[in-house]
Amino acid sequence: MVPIPAGLGPRRFYRLELDQCRVPSAIARVDLPEDQTLRPEAAAPEPELEPVRQWMEDGGLPVPRGYARDEGIDLLEDLGSQNLRDAVRDADPATRFELYRAAAQLVPRIQKLSLEAGLASCRRSLDAALIDYKAHQVIDWVLPWSLGRAPRPSESEALRDAFRHIAEVCVEAPRRAAHRDFQSTNLILLAPEAHGNDPLGMIDLQGAFVAPPEYDLVCLLRDAHVALPESEVAAHLSQTRPQLPDAPDETDFDHRFTLLTISRCGKDLARFRYATEHRSDRRYTPLIPAVAHSVGTAALRAAPWDVRLERVANLLGSLPEAAHRDDPAGKRP
Repeated sequence: MVPIPAGLGPRRFYRLELDQCRVPSAIARVDLPEDQTLRPEAAAPEPELEPVRQWMEDGGLPVPRGYARDEGIDLLEDLGSQNLRDAVRDADPATRFELYRAAAQLVPRIQKLSLEAGLASCRRSLDAALIDYKAHQVIDWVLPWSLGRAPRPSESEALRDAFRHIAEVCVEAPRRAAHRDFQSTNLILLAPEAHGNDPLGMIDLQGAFVAPPEYDLVCLLRDAHVALPESEVAAHLSQTRPQLPDAPDETDFDHRFTLLTISRCGKDLARFRYATEHRSDRRYTPLIPAVAHSVGTAALRAAPWDVRLERVANLLGSLPEAAHRDDPAGKRP
């Protein structure tokens, strides 16, 4: 039994080598007590993996097969050990583009999942309470770092006000199924013909919820682990938008992608700062410059759209400089 490096969440994973079985290995997924400070007080815990996994499998998505479950332990198919992040680390641009194209093509397929399945995942959504929670994390862990001091009450309120605007936009957006953590470390390169013709499989499925159609694309293309060139981001967005169910209007799509970058990546940045400063867990420190760049750039881009966004751009627009100031060796890949 070999431990697999864990993230900030409460789950632990182990690779089991199986003798005299029809499969050579499997993954044991172990649920541990969660840190309730990492979700809004009123929000329910994430549901169990089943039947979310089965919902996705029935929808034709490349997810691990389920072998067994007992007392908080799921025994799952081992999709492999190479994730998208590691696969593109030394890849040439053409190979990287094709792998990310394959990943982006999974997003329309996820969004075709029925929201009438009666699952808890279909009742969980990116709502105003969750976005307000993200705002509080940014206020607690990002603003002091960006400003070099504790934020004034007016600055905290300006941040909350901007996130309320983002929430208004999200609530009015089309409702689509989303993986929720659709990033490079949760996409696994599959062996040929392992799951039909799919080159990538998805893991970490239990957080699935309902969100605007751009949400998973933000997770993928603004992933702190892989900072893609802007030309590639634009190309993937341009290719994927028409494939989404009831393809969103181009302007609305662009605006929501930018606003969700502020809220989603802002939350990621807050978590990384929290891990570094509060937990003394420096695994995430190298990711800070890239995600700070994503948040700061999106805030500046959104500034002309609304006075509330202009105020938040004044607070977060200098984040890339803050990242470089803290880590002189840090640079955007």
